[in-house]
Amino acid sequence: MDILKHKSKTYTCGILMMLLCVVSIIVLLCGSQNMGNIASLTLLALLVLMAFMAFSMMLMGIKMVDTVIETEEDRMIETEDQYEQKVDDIIRDIDQRDFDLEKVASLVTKNEGWKMFAESLLSSLSKQVDMAIGIVYKAEKDDNGDVFNPVATYAYYSDQAPSSFRVGEGISGQVVLDKKSMMLNELSNKNMTIVSGLGESQVNNLAIVPILKDDNVVGLIEIATFKPLEKCVASKIDDLSKVIGNIAPL
Repeated sequence: MDILKHKSKTYTCGILMMLLCVVSIIVLLCGSQNMGNIASLTLLALLVLMAFMAFSMMLMGIKMVDTVIETEEDRMIETEDQYEQKVDDIIRDIDQRDFDLEKVASLVTKNEGWKMFAESLLSSLSKQVDMAIGIVYKAEKDDNGDVFNPVATYAYYSDQAPSSFRVGEGISGQVVLDKKSMMLNELSNKNMTIVSGLGESQVNNLAIVPILKDDNVVGLIEIATFKPLEKCVASKIDDLSKVIGNIAPL
């Protein structure tokens, strides 16, 4: 820090001036026999005064530097406090933002089949959630039991279609088994290889929401985001399961 360099220079200059005065006093005392008493005393007094002034100036300089350092530190602390306050205000505004479940439901197409229902659901969610990728699955039956097949996607770009899954398979299958939403935040790219319709998409956060109708999982929503969902959204994810399930096609 430059201000510390100035403090060091103040120390050095003050000490050098004091040493010069001390050396001058010693020389004066050694040669005082060749000078008059009055002249010797006068010169000695001046040298002592100069040494005192040098010492005083050094102390004043150091005090000024310390004052500048304290002022700068106080300014930096105040700036950090203002920044933290600004961040807190932003977080508070985000948390207070309303995630309107009724609005989501009102924009969903009803009684037009699962494809139209799922597409309108993803479109509706994208208006209130910073969704990067979205997939909706429908529960169907085959010879081996229940299977969840993708029926609609949002911003999904891949050469391979999203994979189907069964109850208990991967995290999506576990969500179906538990009938409870799951949120995974700050995923690494390695973790994205877990069994999920989103595959290896380069996203960091994943919300998996079962669509519950009469306590049965009739579908599933996967929402991938680049940032964690806001608290106001996360707190209503489980409510979303039931609200959407109530209007889901039979």
